[in-house]
Amino acid sequence: MAKRSTELNKMRDKWEIQYRKGVIQLMVLAVLNQGESYGYEICQIISEITDEVIDVPIGTVYPLLGRFQQDGLVETYTQAGKRGKRTMYLITGLGKELFYKLQDRWVRYSAAVNSFLTKIDEYKF
Repeated sequence: MAKRSTELNKMRDKWEIQYRKGVIQLMVLAVLNQGESYGYEICQIISEITDEVIDVPIGTVYPLLGRFQQDGLVETYTQAGKRGKRTMYLITGLGKELFYKLQDRWVRYSAAVNSFLTKIDEYKF
């Protein structure tokens, strides 16, 4: 029984990795849409707002921010902080446009999935 539970947990973790990728990208853009931020702070905000259900590793955020910068979705500048310099990220006009489109799609998509999961038991095959 324990072996089966371990196998199921491994499968669940693989699935979670797949759907987390897009969700994390959307959440990072959402944070930046509220104002400039730096990588560690973005992780903290996501964790706090989701009651620690979604914990984004810093090693995930910085490569993502780098891709966003390459794609023209964010701009950066350096700011002096208590612990030295930190890179601040600001969303661009293009980033805002993409965020609003992705947000709209996510709201519709997640509502459709939730509706599906609620209604599937009632569906007549």
